[in-house]
Amino acid sequence: MITSRLQQFESTFFSELPALFAEKGLGPDGVLAVLTYARGLQDWQSGGHEWHMRSSRYTKARPNRTEAGPPGWLHGPSGLGTTGASVKALLDVTGGARRRRRHANVPHPVGSSVIPEFYLPYRNVLNPHLAGARERLIEWNREMGILDEGIWWEEKARGYDFALCSAGIDPRCSAQALDISAGWLSWGTYADDLYPLVFGTPRALAAARAQTQRLRACMPLDLSAPPPAVNAMERGLADLWRRTAAPMGTRGREMFRSAMDQVLDSRLWELDKQAANRVPDPVDYLEMRRVTFGSPMTISLARMAHMDVVPEQVYGSSAMQSLQAAAFDHSAVMNDVFSYQKEAETRASCTTC
Repeated sequence: MITSRLQQFESTFFSELPALFAEKGLGPDGVLAVLTYARGLQDWQSGGHEWHMRSSRYTKARPNRTEAGPPGWLHGPSGLGTTGASVKALLDVTGGARRRRRHANVPHPVGSSVIPEFYLPYRNVLNPHLAGARERLIEWNREMGILDEGIWWEEKARGYDFALCSAGIDPRCSAQALDISAGWLSWGTYADDLYPLVFGTPRALAAARAQTQRLRACMPLDLSAPPPAVNAMERGLADLWRRTAAPMGTRGREMFRSAMDQVLDSRLWELDKQAANRVPDPVDYLEMRRVTFGSPMTISLARMAHMDVVPEQVYGSSAMQSLQAAAFDHSAVMNDVFSYQKEAETRASCTTC
């Protein structure tokens, strides 16, 4: 795990910082300041790792090895804090082989998954407006052009049955609220299907960032007219934002917009991993899965109905944050148990499998 985390830092340094420099428009002085800070972090990590390897607090004394080792030049720099620069560490089984494996994931057969019985501690109740919401959602997809771009078609959209999901999430909301909720689930899944296919497969990361900026422009806090939509994803987001944000106050819009920004950023994170063909570490996967699953968007919609009842401090408490994280993790991992075979056999580089 230590090796993997150090390699993740290295990957961030070399592959993500240059794009951020360009995105933020940093000049030479700004770039130098960031690189100097990052180098300090690298030295700190390397020195800390070296101390842990040498300290008797964490390791037992080991006999001196007398067997012949690799050529002297392969060892690289020596001394406290230089382990991270070792060429040997780059090539041996704990460094190079693991690095290659992490970037060599390709679609491969895994067979059918064993689906366990998931415990539900309460009775499932569905919204009485479900039947009408199903038909209205298909019509909305058609009006937005989602069924005309070759990624989705009517049979596929009906098979997802997002209205059923919304009907279970909020069994007591109005028909109008149910339509909006189902629309968000449909739009989010469509974007989740589109990004890896349109931007991930050809490694079009710059185009993905440009598209993401256009999507942000579809959600003006002052509800002013967004730029003219050029595709179904923009058209659908602009429509859902207008219908959702119009009844909200300023605070509610800001909270929901912040949640949507997190979801959009997570799409780019997925594409970066897909472009590098890198399987994320478990800790990264679980933390980011909460966002790629759309949980910030879902929880924000749920909180809107209680903003004047539940104090903000309650939602910000560590206990509530832990409960939300547990709910996010359970829902996302349960979803991934069902979708693992499809993702592993068809989209192995996708980070949501």
